[in-house]
Amino acid sequence: MSEVRPNEAVTRRELLLPILCAVWVLLAAFHAALLPFPLFPLDDAYIAAHNAAALLAGHDANFPGVSALRGSTSLVHLLLVAGLECLLSPAWALWTSAWLSNLLLLIGVWRLGRLSELPWYLTALLVLIAQTAADASYQILNGIETGLSMAVIVWAFALRLDPSPRRLWLRPAILGLLPLVRPELALLSGLLLVEGILGSQPGQRVRRALHDLGVAGLVLAPGVLAYLVATGSPVPQTLSVKRDYFALPCPGPNFHWRWFGQGTKTFAGRLNLTALGLLLLCLPRVNWVGLAFVAGLLTACAVLFPEGVGHNEYRYLYPILPVCIAGFAHAWPRIRGRGRYAMVALTVGAALGAVSGLPRSIMFYLGDLNQTEQELEPVAAFIREKLAPSERILVHDIGYISTAVPNVLIDVVGLKDPGAAALHHTVTAVLCDPNARASVIARLAVERKARHLVVFAGWDQTFKLTTGLRNLGWSLTALRAPNVVYQVYLLAPPSSGP
Repeated sequence: MSEVRPNEAVTRRELLLPILCAVWVLLAAFHAALLPFPLFPLDDAYIAAHNAAALLAGHDANFPGVSALRGSTSLVHLLLVAGLECLLSPAWALWTSAWLSNLLLLIGVWRLGRLSELPWYLTALLVLIAQTAADASYQILNGIETGLSMAVIVWAFALRLDPSPRRLWLRPAILGLLPLVRPELALLSGLLLVEGILGSQPGQRVRRALHDLGVAGLVLAPGVLAYLVATGSPVPQTLSVKRDYFALPCPGPNFHWRWFGQGTKTFAGRLNLTALGLLLLCLPRVNWVGLAFVAGLLTACAVLFPEGVGHNEYRYLYPILPVCIAGFAHAWPRIRGRGRYAMVALTVGAALGAVSGLPRSIMFYLGDLNQTEQELEPVAAFIREKLAPSERILVHDIGYISTAVPNVLIDVVGLKDPGAAALHHTVTAVLCDPNARASVIARLAVERKARHLVVFAGWDQTFKLTTGLRNLGWSLTALRAPNVVYQVYLLAPPSSGP
């Protein structure tokens, strides 16, 4: 490797940031020009837009009496979208939040490379990897908090290396913010706090602990209090609600492990050589925190929601990607001589592997955008045109529909309906009955006086929702044309006569 004078290397690293920001502007402008109106591949993104609008309005017309925080996994993302909705439409607010999170990720990787004294070209490659490895481009632009969570993880690792005085306050503040971006990041926050305390001088550890825990607590406490007051729980319940709803009856002793094993294997394959960043963390004096966090995250997924690791293109596993990025950056100062040639080759290989998966990511993204445009908007239009605004409607995927119709909606999953969530917890998740989930929906229909059900064909096929209702004696009449992805059914309860 040719020698580069220190001043020249520093100049190149500094010049890289404006170049990366210029590329970001061009990509954002290109993306905006492609879409006359922003669309998103996940229905969950529209839940964020709906909750942000409800937060600003002070009430929720679609889910009366339900807090805007219920169904929101990320308080930070919710507040970001709500702030942007003060200036923009909900769709453009979601789009802007995604690209701002992307910018935060880009600058964070650059900062991490700078503090690790990476050559400018390796930093540029790590930025490329962060944007494209596995299906990162899909996740960054999916309209939910995945890209934001990746960004704050990178910043947490970058601040680990920051020697400036501001680190004393900024680092614990970021660590206090992590659980409010995604609940599982509380583990990373705790590990980094412990590392910082143990890494201080023995005589300063108590003072450091009080300072760091105090700053982190001051940032975290308002969010925890907000969730507690609004939902009755100090943490978001979205994962537990989905776990109960998607529970399968009597799946067998090895079913969960097969789902978890296949999901993690597929995700590791999509990471390609980027996954070797975890091995780099194993080098002496590199970063035990990253390994401990990944081990804890995978353990939590395996125990709490093993069949969910593949949901939404493996969204729950994406905190692993920025840890891999940190592995590349943190290992560089520990490697000397010819080992650096190997590091350069590995980083180049990881970047090539990441880019090679970009066509797949684009295909998934465009396919899901097409479903939003061709299926979600038409079913919302059907409801607006064919059903009276006074009709209460049972809905499986509540996101897009809640932004597009005036009706009161009953969320049969339970993300926005604590009553439905409680029923699935006591019925669907524990009973070995294939009709358990349908029995909950039937009970909700009777209690809430709902005569219509909107159901996604894929979930209906997997969980036999309409079949289960018919098994319970209900009559269902399809109101839209057959073979649509989102069908609207007119429900009639079992006859009480002979």
